[in-house]
Amino acid sequence: MSTIWNEPRADVPRLYLPIIDHSNWAKDAPLPKSSEYFVKVDQSFLDIWLDGPVQKEGALFYEDLLVICRALTGFFESCESLNSFSTKEAIDDHVTIVDTGIEWLIRHWLHRFFPEDNVIGEEGPKPIVRLDQRFWIVDPLDGTSNFIHKRKDIAFNLAAYENGTLVFSCILNPMINLDLYGYLSDGHCISSITSNQTEERKIGTEYRDKKTDQHYFFEKLKGSYSMEGQQLKSISVNMATLLSVTTPLFYKPKAKIWDIIAPLGLFHFAGLDTIFPHIYYSFGKASIDDLCDTVHIHTIDTSFIDHINTRLIEDSRIGLCLMFHQSLTDIRNEILDYFIGSD
Repeated sequence: MSTIWNEPRADVPRLYLPIIDHSNWAKDAPLPKSSEYFVKVDQSFLDIWLDGPVQKEGALFYEDLLVICRALTGFFESCESLNSFSTKEAIDDHVTIVDTGIEWLIRHWLHRFFPEDNVIGEEGPKPIVRLDQRFWIVDPLDGTSNFIHKRKDIAFNLAAYENGTLVFSCILNPMINLDLYGYLSDGHCISSITSNQTEERKIGTEYRDKKTDQHYFFEKLKGSYSMEGQQLKSISVNMATLLSVTTPLFYKPKAKIWDIIAPLGLFHFAGLDTIFPHIYYSFGKASIDDLCDTVHIHTIDTSFIDHINTRLIEDSRIGLCLMFHQSLTDIRNEILDYFIGSD
């Protein structure tokens, strides 16, 4: 199919996946071509997609946003037969038309109704952001390698900051019943996350197979602290799984911003006051005690905004993601000590 992508409508209730190239990312760019892949949509989706959310903020806005996001994850299943992909700079870093198409769709909707909001995405533009605005961070398909190999540990991630405060976070994949979200409404955290946790100590991380030094370090941590380990080739699914255990820890050095904000945000919105979702950055100081550049995920300041903008220009790697239970400070310190100097 080489037709131009069209909006879904009542007489054709199908949302088609667009085929995106570099020329389609600009806000005023022509509409892209359409693929043959689509998801069926209902009237509630059409109302929100075409006319916008009922409200521009608060609970009703976020619930309408979730309707849009859940529909986009329908492409995970409708595109399962897809076999083609491209490779980025790293030989095992892949991208498909599902990655780019889903990201373009969420950007298209947000830009239509919230043109002042900036969107940082894995596949599309990475604009400079400000502390005094709302901006969005999207990973349309976390776990692309899993998707290519027909594994279901994949997810759609979206998060938002407004005036320096985390106001929204979601991780979604209907194929594995993953529907986790949280948002701020009238000063209260609303979350889909339940408190049903099993008594387990579990540590998670992600690294490429060629990172043998990180493999040995991970094995050492598991053995030294008697913790079960997990790697799923999807940061968000890995962290989402850790929400179900009482004593979790997850770390990822040199994490990219779209990989970690949404999953870290879920721990904040869940109200788990014994678990600390942090990002450590600007390493290279003399000791852990001097490592003062630390941000808790729920609020950010001008210093961290400046750090984000610098990294977006470079490689989008914003620091060491480290989520840990309060009883695991020893292992937290060992991880920090190991990665000091790796900004």
